[in-house]
Amino acid sequence: MKQEPGSSGQPWSGGLRSAEAHDRSPLAFHYRIKNIVELAMGLQMPPRQIQEAFRIFGHTFATEDPTKFAKLYWCIGVGTIMLAMIRVSSKDVYERIGKASISHEEFGRFLTEKMGTKAADWWFRVYLTGASRRWEEETVDAHTVLRNLKFVNGEFNPHQELGQFSEGWGGGSRIPDIFDRIETAQTF
Repeated sequence: MKQEPGSSGQPWSGGLRSAEAHDRSPLAFHYRIKNIVELAMGLQMPPRQIQEAFRIFGHTFATEDPTKFAKLYWCIGVGTIMLAMIRVSSKDVYERIGKASISHEEFGRFLTEKMGTKAADWWFRVYLTGASRRWEEETVDAHTVLRNLKFVNGEFNPHQELGQFSEGWGGGSRIPDIFDRIETAQTF
């Protein structure tokens, strides 16, 4: 997979504008916006749902100590947007993510059905690297999952295919944490 400009795996040091400046690529910010628009369109979200998803995003980070997110890794940002959008548009899938009752392949098929293979590929890599192995008892065979979903064919180099996404989380299994943060923020 070709690395997109601006996907360096480095943390954001502030708001969205600083992500572009940090990556030193004028295209980085454009690519993230494109990915977010593709997700919203794929989930067939009307403007009110998009507004609600970004309200959830804002509340999720407003409930935390502001110094804690002084450096926001890019996958935490887009991962939170992804879960907020799925919470608003596909509550059943969101609940299954929270209960860890959806397999990686099921989630990949959900994205592919909604967005098509090309757009779903990027979001699935965000999800897969953020969900990590904590979600399943057995070790996730990333190559098999990506091949079954038709996101890769032929040789597979995990560092090349998933490295930028894995680094973008800053380590660990973050999807469960984001789910918990969103749910905590919604209780206020």
